[in-house]
Amino acid sequence: ENEVGESSGHSEGERYILSEVLPAAAWIVGEYSHLLPEALAEEGMDNIDSQYDSSSKGIYHSLIQSLTAPTDAAGINPLPCDTQAVFVQNAMKVFSAACHHSYQTDGTQGMDANELSCSDAELNACVVTLLKNLVIYMESPDVEVKERAFTS
Repeated sequence: ENEVGESSGHSEGERYILSEVLPAAAWIVGEYSHLLPEALAEEGMDNIDSQYDSSSKGIYHSLIQSLTAPTDAAGINPLPCDTQAVFVQNAMKVFSAACHHSYQTDGTQGMDANELSCSDAELNACVVTLLKNLVIYMESPDVEVKERAFTS
């Protein structure tokens, strides 16, 4: 038996535990998204094809697509409102990191070409995705989700 008194397999308790982990995972992704290029390079994964779907333009865009998708990973159920609020907030942190690592900021940040990991096309795709998906959260019945979407 597991800690919620159920036997092994996919149970309601396991899904509940998973939903508790999602906000923490989103916070970590958002909080440390500025380290993403360095972490991928360090792990030898800087050329990895990590796409959310076929329209993904890069790692930042994939993360923003994931964090602002209105449903769960299966594309079926909406996420709990407290999870949505954390996802929206951390999608903006990922966008900030994408802007920082964008080719457009080359002269202003003093970064060399090796530190620039977000192309103009990817940055544009991030903006388009945010504009499209944040509208959904602006209509949320939850005040916190709505506030975070409007202020993003």
